[in-house]
Amino acid sequence: MNFDDLQIVWNEVNSRPSYTIDEKALHRIVVKRARSFWKRILFRDFVEIAVASILVIFLTAKGTQNLIQNEGLLNLLNISLFTMATGCAFVGAFMFVGRQRQKRHDRNFDDSIQGNLLKLISNVRYQIRLLENVFSWYLFPLIPGVILVIVATSESNPFNPWLRGLFCLLCFIFVYWLNKTVVRIQLEPQEKELESLLSRLEKDDE
Repeated sequence: MNFDDLQIVWNEVNSRPSYTIDEKALHRIVVKRARSFWKRILFRDFVEIAVASILVIFLTAKGTQNLIQNEGLLNLLNISLFTMATGCAFVGAFMFVGRQRQKRHDRNFDDSIQGNLLKLISNVRYQIRLLENVFSWYLFPLIPGVILVIVATSESNPFNPWLRGLFCLLCFIFVYWLNKTVVRIQLEPQEKELESLLSRLEKDDE
């Protein structure tokens, strides 16, 4: 999200003795950028929650099918599939509940330019916390299921279990690195830029 156009409008505001129209233009740009940000986050959350839900259904169905074939007797494959389904369910539920809590929190802000900036800053900060802690709520819940699935299928799968484990580990490291990079390159600069704009607006109102 680039706020260069906010800076342009702000410069125009400071250069004119009467800036009611410019402030309205600034407000419109803030609202537009905020909606663009929220749409991207909504799409990402929808995709991840949908994928988690599909995996829960698929893994639970496979585990149940295997359980029926074994006449109700649990084996390592059943346990691994149900464990993986539980991990996916936790991730999907965490994202859904977190999003609902953030939406309720957004109601505390009014529809002024400062209110929209504060709401956008709050959402950016929430995304920073979310991605900074991606290991605890996203990766860690999946680790037990992944390990159990690799062990349970070590004899039936033609690929070496150690190689599959290494591949999964590299995928987890990549996801962790990617989220940290997004925070450092995108979200933190956005947070500072928004805070700077809000500070300048508040000084102008004094």
